[in-house]
Amino acid sequence: MTVKSIDLGGITRHTASEMSADGEMHDVVNLRKKYGRYMPAKENEVLFVAGDAIPGTKDDYRMLYIHDNSGYEHWISYCGGALYLEMEKEGGELVAVGEKIADIDLPREVKSIGNILILVTSSDVLYFLYTGGHYTQIQDIRTPLDIQFTTEPVGKDVYYPHLYRYDNIAKVENDDTPVDGKILQALSDMKSEGFVGCQCLLRYAYRLYDGSYICQSQPVLLVGSEGMQSLYLDRYEYYGDYDGHSAGDNDWYYGTYAYKIKMDVAKNDVLYSTREVIESVDIFMAEVSPYDYTDRYHLGEPFIFTDEPDKKRGLSKYYPFAHEDRVQKIAETADFRLVDSIKTSSLNADVSRELDLKGKLDNLLQQDRLPDDEFSHNTVTANSAFTYNSRLHLGDIATKLFSGFTPKDFNIGQSRFNAVDIPLPSPAVADSNTVALSYIETYIKTDLGDAVVVSRAEGFRLRGINPYLSYPDSRAYKMVVVCLCGERDYVRFEFELKPNEFLNSACYINPTLDPIWKAFAEPGGPVAYPEERNAVERATNKLKVSALDSPFVFPAEQTYTVGNGQIIGMASATAALSQGQFGQFPLYVFTTEGIWALETGTGEVVYASQSPVSRDVCSSPSSITPLDSAVAFASGKGLMLLAGSRTSCLSEALDGKPAAMYLPGAWTEALGLHGIDCSAADTFLHYLGSARAGFSYSEKEIYITSGEYDYYYVYGVDTGLWSRRDGCITALIDHYPALYAVDSPGRVLDLTSESGAARAAAWVTRPLKLSGQAYKRLSRSILRSLVTGEVDCFIFGSSDGVAFQLVNRVSGSVAGKRDIVFGRVVKSYKYFVYAFVSGGGSEVEINGLDISFDDIYNTILR
Repeated sequence: MTVKSIDLGGITRHTASEMSADGEMHDVVNLRKKYGRYMPAKENEVLFVAGDAIPGTKDDYRMLYIHDNSGYEHWISYCGGALYLEMEKEGGELVAVGEKIADIDLPREVKSIGNILILVTSSDVLYFLYTGGHYTQIQDIRTPLDIQFTTEPVGKDVYYPHLYRYDNIAKVENDDTPVDGKILQALSDMKSEGFVGCQCLLRYAYRLYDGSYICQSQPVLLVGSEGMQSLYLDRYEYYGDYDGHSAGDNDWYYGTYAYKIKMDVAKNDVLYSTREVIESVDIFMAEVSPYDYTDRYHLGEPFIFTDEPDKKRGLSKYYPFAHEDRVQKIAETADFRLVDSIKTSSLNADVSRELDLKGKLDNLLQQDRLPDDEFSHNTVTANSAFTYNSRLHLGDIATKLFSGFTPKDFNIGQSRFNAVDIPLPSPAVADSNTVALSYIETYIKTDLGDAVVVSRAEGFRLRGINPYLSYPDSRAYKMVVVCLCGERDYVRFEFELKPNEFLNSACYINPTLDPIWKAFAEPGGPVAYPEERNAVERATNKLKVSALDSPFVFPAEQTYTVGNGQIIGMASATAALSQGQFGQFPLYVFTTEGIWALETGTGEVVYASQSPVSRDVCSSPSSITPLDSAVAFASGKGLMLLAGSRTSCLSEALDGKPAAMYLPGAWTEALGLHGIDCSAADTFLHYLGSARAGFSYSEKEIYITSGEYDYYYVYGVDTGLWSRRDGCITALIDHYPALYAVDSPGRVLDLTSESGAARAAAWVTRPLKLSGQAYKRLSRSILRSLVTGEVDCFIFGSSDGVAFQLVNRVSGSVAGKRDIVFGRVVKSYKYFVYAFVSGGGSEVEINGLDISFDDIYNTILR
């Protein structure tokens, strides 16, 4: 007689029944192997019934996310086309809230950074700020501001705030006057009082709570009403003796032309509502300098003399550069410095005031500099999102190109510009120059061909178009401006845009620097806006990374190209210590061509390098699950484990179909009595196609679930064994260190808390050979165990390993019974299957099998 001890393993399907090792299992249901023995999993704690706290049908109910931040834990769900704060934790207990947050489309991804909830939809990235006990949607932070800058001349005699006696007659009698101390003093005095004496460019930008800037406006060119010059020369020639002068004497004076700047800002309820995110609208100025220390001023006009008592007065304007040089300097101007600010908390009303420039112009270069716009006007969405190191990562992105600044944005708001009188709307005619329809078509060269975007505006009175036109993308090459007045009269302009050498923009500057204007004289104007074309750029292999703690800003230098395939998902091989976790572990990016690792950088460098680590392709983004020091994911091979740069298959044991094995009806009846189904006929690879994964840190188990099946798989990381649990799981919610699930009845379960009774459980071995293919007769079998409760134990025998018959059975209700003993089996068989089922609430420990048997050899007479 031979005695064999068999340790019970996990579900195995990758070997033929004739070749399987004794101890491999055909099925294991609702059992967990721990401390070397199988024990029934217990009922998970039911936290609440999903959807009970919110209105609407449950057909489209989704438990989306747990927003956990300092001081609160919120359970966010979706139902009936709306987003809800369904539950929140108070004193360690979940309480129903049921507060509707917003009506939105079902999001693709939900993430958070701090108290900002982030939802990635098919068309945009939406942000919700939790403050004051409620979630408030952060309205489109790209909302434009209705702002108008105008100039107003200043001075004692309208244009002359300062006069300076000039004694060096020799320097002013020619047409080549060098800049010297007198002129510099005149300009410095003007600036110290906050007056602008040269042409300048103004921009505004939205300053966020972290000090970063988005949505920089178009540069607005401002010129004094008397033109480009900053200086004039005044000459007095005396007729006779006067005030100490003799006939023929001359007095020479330098003076400055100057203006102040006024801004008119319309009330903006959207920006006002975002005041906790957008703190202010900051105004920036760039001077187009009228001089440097080597320039020479040139008389732009001859002296124009006017007779006055006892003297004759002559006036000439001095220009710093030739006209074409001034245009070039404007084109090269890119250094914008902070000069004023408007708090968004004041935008619940109109704002109209002068810019506060005093004390800033004389040291403009010491003011804060405006960073260049990094496509912040564009609308970005993605198919994949991830938060890591307090940065939002978006992969497989689609970018809707900015429609552009409107004709209203470029409208000049004053009656005189660069010494040119602008045709004003007639006050006698109500609709004079009132634009009924206007748009700008901007043509942009993209990797996929030409794109055309269209900006729109209507209902404003056109006075003239600023001579500086721009679009915030250096790839733009043409702009068409159309304004319709009345029913059909219109004007149309077409301009060639050139890339700015210093800014991410393309611009057109009117060579005359005069306002762009012509009368509404062309009949047959458009009656509808044109359609945009190819305005969405798709970059399936691009990864955008936000600024630190600011999911609104995506710096251009933090856009990464990851291989050539489509980005499927992202993960980091570290336990998520928080939802804004910090770590030095690499970011794994899963693509349709394999997996890449992005190594974290230092300082301002987010990721220093990237390299491919595996050619395995993830087949289900929802299966990507970070473990303590690795990442699990589904592929065409099965469930994979990525550790460092190596991948291995965890589900090799489940390859193939469950072996055909027919057990008698007694086994099926026993399972049915306890509500257990051991008929997992589908392959694991097919199951993976619709599955998602989650990791229980407390039990070190990976859960593989699918709402299309009434069971789910569990992999023990420490044991390397597979088992199944019964029940249909429709959603998994990772929330370190917990793992939550929603089952088909809608119950929200804590998979890391098994506080209920033991579940009904069952296991079935694969055919045991014991000693090869010979026939065996069982003398005695002992199921090493400790049982309290109702159990049913079976031994089945077979000669072909397929069709089995019942050969022994032990059943009943026991209390504290150690070991279950089966008696002798009279008939001999080649294969034996052991099976076990325990009722709900039964306390069971299964340690293994001890089987005593004799080999039976058939002899043939010769």
